[in-house]
Formats: sequence, structure tokens, C-alpha cells
Amino acid sequence: MPANPIFQPPSFPPPRAAPQPITEPPAPATRPRQPGGGRNGSISPRGNRWLAQQPPSRGRKSKTFDTVEQAQEWLDRAHATAVLYGSDLDAAGATSLGDALAAWLDGLAIKTNTRNGYRSQLRPVFAHPLAAMPIRDVRHIHVDTLMMAAPTGNPRDKVGDRLRPFFRWATAGDLIARDPWVRSQGERLQELALDDVVPLPTTGLAWTVPEARQALAGIELPYLRALMAFMLVTGTRRGEAIGLAWGAVEGTTARIARNRTIGGGIVVVEARPKTRKPRTAYFGSRLAAMIEGLRPEAAVKHDDYVFISRRTGQPLSPGGTGVSIKRQMRRLGLPNVGATHALRRTFATALDGEGCPVIVREALLGHSGSRYAVPHESDLRKWAERADELFLDGLD
Repeated sequence: MPANPIFQPPSFPPPRAAPQPITEPPAPATRPRQPGGGRNGSISPRGNRWLAQQPPSRGRKSKTFDTVEQAQEWLDRAHATAVLYGSDLDAAGATSLGDALAAWLDGLAIKTNTRNGYRSQLRPVFAHPLAAMPIRDVRHIHVDTLMMAAPTGNPRDKVGDRLRPFFRWATAGDLIARDPWVRSQGERLQELALDDVVPLPTTGLAWTVPEARQALAGIELPYLRALMAFMLVTGTRRGEAIGLAWGAVEGTTARIARNRTIGGGIVVVEARPKTRKPRTAYFGSRLAAMIEGLRPEAAVKHDDYVFISRRTGQPLSPGGTGVSIKRQMRRLGLPNVGATHALRRTFATALDGEGCPVIVREALLGHSGSRYAVPHESDLRKWAERADELFLDGLD
């Protein structure tokens, strides 16, 4: 039978698909919360790092760390500033004052260099006979005696700054029944100590070029004169200058790759430069001849220091270098411009007055500068020779 073109068979929708089971959306790929902190605080994830937060009793101070172990260690150290912990301390009174003071220093949540600086300030206390007495027997008169053990001036004030929080901490930890600092004369002794300090007036932050030349002409010690000339002509920092080795000097250039600084607040150590990367210092022929005059007759090793003390025959220390330069400054009647860093400011100020481009000056100083604008070596040598001429031309 032929199909009827008018009639069309009805169309039906396709059969419904079988229902799919409902599933929970996948959880985001985040690290689970790690237990930690306890009564010392809390630790929680923050992106790829960990946030440690102290309890409300200590102001909810917080800090982020790379690992949860570092965060937990920071909380434990912060907790130790308020409560004693450890079996080596006897809360019944057998703990000596010196042991408790050492435990308080070890428990402070501060940097190692700062802790060693505090320990150095408390050296008169540790050396005093009262450091061996039981801390439970310490009274206010003993606090006055410990304060007077430090010399007058700034050291006594620093001892008071350390003893005041220590006795507050010892009282909170039930090592002492009553805070002896409250009835002591510690505050008054600190005021009297500060009254004795007469700082040398600072008249500026940098020398003028004639003043710098006067300083170099008046210094008789060859090694100290060459050191000051090197810092003035190259703009290097104190630790970078005294850390210069013979193997790093080549003609009119010097490789600045190590820095003699104070490590741990006590000892002199060798470290990387402040910018964390070595650089090249440029200077002229006058300074090169002055440095060459320091070279000993005997053969030198690659790592031997250029600047050696005439008195001890040892490399220069940061503190001793600053004291020697200040002593020469007083002797010559020059304006007090601060510490040895003023030589670096004098270098920058002199080049700025000569019209040196900022990018060249920053590169000679060793600053990070711009990532896109880099001065040519010819420009660096040109202005280094100009600095050499400003400070050293005509000097014997």
C-alpha cells in the first residue's frame, strides 16, 4: 500500500537514561590541619606555609613558617618566656640565680644573635658571686648589688633592661615568692647610669672631600691608612674591606666575596656580603699602589688577609677597626660623622657632587639597583678612577 504523504507517524522522545548515583564533589587539594600548639598556641595551614599563633594571654602574636615543626618550636620557645620547663630546674629553691638566668635566656623566642648579645650584656652578673646563691633567696638588695657590678654608663643600663623582665618571669614561674626588682633601686640606677653617658656630638653624616683627605694625610699607620683609603675610594662596607684577601686583588679591581662580621654577638666570623652575592670593586692606580705597599715580602696565600694589624699580626676585627678610626678622628680634630659606615656615605656624597649617574653610583656601592638598566664596565672604571683622584691625588 503506498504511503500517504499527508499522514506522518507520531514521534516519541528517546527513552530516559538510567539515573546516575549522586556523588560528593572532590575535596580541594589542601593540607589537613595538623595538631600542634596545645596550651602554647595553635598551628594552622596558610597556603603552602604554616601559621603559628600564641594564646590570648600573650596577645595572640602570630608568625608563619615553612614547616609545622618550625612553628611548634617557635610556640614552645615563646611559652618558655612565661613558664619554666625542664627537669634541670628545681622550683623548690635549689636552682641558682645564674642557672635560672641562663635558662631564661635559652627560652626566649628571639634570634640567636640577639640572645648572645643579651648574654654578653649580663656577663657581669654571671661573673658575680651572687650568681651562685639560690634564686629563692634573692632580695632587692641583691638586685642593687648586681646592678653596681656593671661599669657605669650604658652597660649598667643594659643590665637593668635584662634583669627587670627576668625577675618578672621568675616570679610568674614560682621561682621567687616576690619580685625583688619592685623594691630595688634598679630604675634609679639606670637613670644615673644614663646621666653619666656623654655621647660625642654628631655634626653630620659624611665628611667633605677636604676633610677626608685631611684624615688620610694625618694617619700614620700604613695598614689603617690603606684601609680607610680603600673604603673611601670603593665605598665598601667595613666587614667587606677588612675581609679582603690577596687572591681577590687583581690590578685595579678587587673581588668582594667575604665579610668579616660579629657572629653570635661575641666572635668574629666570615660570612657572605650583605647582598648575599659577590661583586667587583673598582679603583684607580693610586689606591692599587697603596695596597701593593702592604704586600709582605714572604709569599702570601690566596686567602690571606690584605689588612693585618701591626700590633697583633692578626686580621682586623670589626669593633677594633671602628675604635681605631674614631680615635684618629678625635686626634685630628675632625667632625664626628659616626661609625665607619660614614666613609661609605662620604664616597656616595662625593660622587653625587661630581655628577655621577645614580645607576653607576648604586652599582659601585653594591646595591641591587635595577634589573633592566645595567651600567657599562667602562663607566664603572671611569667613576672609580674619579673617586681615586678626589681622595688620593697629591697624598704622599
